[in-house]
Amino acid sequence: MRTLLLSALVLTLTLTAVRTSLSFDCAYLTPRESFKAADVVFEGEVIRTGRADQYLAYTFRVDKVLKGAIGSEVTIVSGGSSCDATFELNAVYRVYARRFEGKLVSGQCAGNKMLKEKKTK
Repeated sequence: MRTLLLSALVLTLTLTAVRTSLSFDCAYLTPRESFKAADVVFEGEVIRTGRADQYLAYTFRVDKVLKGAIGSEVTIVSGGSSCDATFELNAVYRVYARRFEGKLVSGQCAGNKMLKEKKTK
């Protein structure tokens, strides 16, 4: 009986550890923390999506630059992991991005915010 209880406890702890390690939890930042952590902060509309090398790319028409130096169009790249930010075509966002290996990247936990839903045609 004691062995059975010990085995059940070990199995329960193992399954809990596996489930915890597979889940994705963001340490959400306040807007102020997101702003401070970002190299570039802007508001803009996603005008194109596609591929850039091995990356998924989101190109924005920049309406307002809040931090950093960028042009009127900017591309955020995603490596395709579950932590990367995703954006919808024709929607307007406030984006918090960092420079990494010469590219701008952003994550799900960066504090990005959709400001305006997709345009309907």
